[in-house]
Amino acid sequence: MKKLIFILIFLSLGHYIYAQEILNTTDVKIKTPLKSNWAYEYDDDLLNEQIIGDVVYINTLKSITAVSATDGKELWKYTFPINKGINSPAAIRGKYAVFTSYYYNKKNDVGSSFLTVIDLTTGKEKWSLKANDKFYNEYFEIYDENLYVICGNLSDWREYDDYYKIIPEEPKVLAFNLNDGKIIWEYQLPDDESLILSVEKDFVFVGYDWDFDEKNPKNKLLAISAKTGKELWTYNPSGLLIKVMITEVKMYNGLLFAFSKSQIACVDPKSGTEKWSKNVFDRPNKYFFLKDEIYSSGENWYGFRLKDGEIILTKKIISRSFLSELGSAFLSVLLSRFSGFIKLGIAIFGSNDVFKYTYIPNKYVYEELFLTSLANDKGLYAIQKDDNEVVLKFQSKNSKDDKIIESKFGKECQDLNFANGFSDSQAFVTTRSKVAAVNLATGKIDWIKDFEAGSISIGLKIIGEKMYLFTNNMVLQLESE
Repeated sequence: MKKLIFILIFLSLGHYIYAQEILNTTDVKIKTPLKSNWAYEYDDDLLNEQIIGDVVYINTLKSITAVSATDGKELWKYTFPINKGINSPAAIRGKYAVFTSYYYNKKNDVGSSFLTVIDLTTGKEKWSLKANDKFYNEYFEIYDENLYVICGNLSDWREYDDYYKIIPEEPKVLAFNLNDGKIIWEYQLPDDESLILSVEKDFVFVGYDWDFDEKNPKNKLLAISAKTGKELWTYNPSGLLIKVMITEVKMYNGLLFAFSKSQIACVDPKSGTEKWSKNVFDRPNKYFFLKDEIYSSGENWYGFRLKDGEIILTKKIISRSFLSELGSAFLSVLLSRFSGFIKLGIAIFGSNDVFKYTYIPNKYVYEELFLTSLANDKGLYAIQKDDNEVVLKFQSKNSKDDKIIESKFGKECQDLNFANGFSDSQAFVTTRSKVAAVNLATGKIDWIKDFEAGSISIGLKIIGEKMYLFTNNMVLQLESE
């Protein structure tokens, strides 16, 4: 039985392709000053959230809750069953929420793995599968009416104190019908160490071949038909000096983009043929798609033309990015309600003990939050941590304009985050449950208000004419006064 304990070096290779909609200034209608319409307090530390239609879904260590976006009233609450052990953050998509669970009985040395689907209209379990000899991987994807997950044989279980991530033997990709839990198809994977990276349209994309001891210093990307489960093609990145992992893929404008910590590649999704690839050497944290361009944020900003990969912009905006050392799609965050600050790390964290395994980390942890860099029609923005002092910096994308506007927030604002959109004159940020509007021309704070919603800000989301402030204690809906 192969088992793999992932360490900090591995996790630091990941990054976000930022999934949340990034708004241009013409899309942002909200303006300061702001007032709070309603607030909803969590039952425990926040793990993940989604806003779908007129409902805010809150995933904490204890539960998944639906809250009305109209008045903040609780619609339903699903509490995680104790008998399923520890749970992963849920993927919340469309009409369903999905999570995996892991239970280990140390006395009898036996364990179980669960795959559970929640109906978002009722808050009830649609179905839940239990496996005593197999393991459901926590990297799963929902697309349309189907669920895709890796499941493999497991003959040995581990207690929570040693468990981080288990790699099942002879894994398969299983496609489930979300309505009834029936298997639609299954595909035998060529490598135990495989992860589902994304499901988009007619494709299931799987990353595999991550053995650093192989002579071939590359890893591969596998495309499977989402409808039939048949293999379509495999892609092996070109132009790499060292072996890297493709940690994210994204379909955009009919093309597939594959990302690692040192490369961006454009691939024809129908054939798997590489159209172009570019090496990016400063380990970018995030990528942003804007019309016919893509921007990478790290210590340097790069802009690429989508059709041919030509570099259209290179700018150094910061000396060290806020999350340069830990920026990762697998980043786990401990909210310490006692010490009142954010602690970043790679362990499976609990509220009171950083070494207690209380959830299984996956890429859905704080999905679409913790935005520390952003590119939009106005320019490039990044948060820098220099000698523990947090500084917001921004500059124009115009290649001739290298002037950097700075706004210093001090050492106490370690939880500073951007909203996903700015007005034509102000950037919206949050820190320590405060919301501030920073003048894009001068860097001065035009407006700031403390909403007293907790000691830690997790992030801001703008949807339409509403803004949502997420903290460690609650979510507040804000709007223009």
